[in-house]
Amino acid sequence: MVIDVEKRDEIIEYWREGAGEALENAEYLMEKKSFSYALFFAHLATEKILKSLVIKKTNDHAPRTHDLLYLVGLSGVDLSKSQENLLLEIGKFNIEGRYPEEKQEASKKINQAMVENYLIKIKELYLWLSSEQKEK
Repeated sequence: MVIDVEKRDEIIEYWREGAGEALENAEYLMEKKSFSYALFFAHLATEKILKSLVIKKTNDHAPRTHDLLYLVGLSGVDLSKSQENLLLEIGKFNIEGRYPEEKQEASKKINQAMVENYLIKIKELYLWLSSEQKEK
């Protein structure tokens, strides 16, 4: 379903604002040492900024998916191999944040240094994707 131009800009802004809020929540949860949820919200921020790019590129609503690489494909953004690998890793945080058995298992592997490292990388990717939004 094609979105009219006026509505499209509103919808894109909705996803961009949601992405920013999710990233802020990830940082807040990191401070509170809620590591698995910090990673979950970092995934959510990445997903939402990608959905804004999909809408901008396709002039259609973003699909109901959490698959970051699929969203990249729809958005037309060219990623480096290291960015692709990061998205594959980030994708795991979506599952781990949603399902109790996955969260319990992941919690055993998560530590503060790991989460801080991921948040740095995710913020860099988020800023880069945001700049892609402005250029296209």
